[in-house]
Amino acid sequence: MNKLVSVIIPNYNSSLYIEDTINSVLNQSYENIEIIIVDDFSSDGTENLVKKIKKNFEKIKYIKNPKNLGTGFSFLKGLE
Repeated sequence: MNKLVSVIIPNYNSSLYIEDTINSVLNQSYENIEIIIVDDFSSDGTENLVKKIKKNFEKIKYIKNPKNLGTGFSFLKGLE
């Protein structure tokens, strides 16, 4: 079996683009992936959109920061 590839998506208020971003990853030919979305306390409805998409894909993990901490911190949180 192919090795698992983790795709970390740091996110902040990107409800207009997050679905396209997720679909771009899901449409790759490599299938053994997980998508880790780290939301940096978005306030634009991103959380609800990701949770709706996540219901159909076990590969998606969603983490929401308790407050806005910055992209660098969000990426490191995804690595954890």
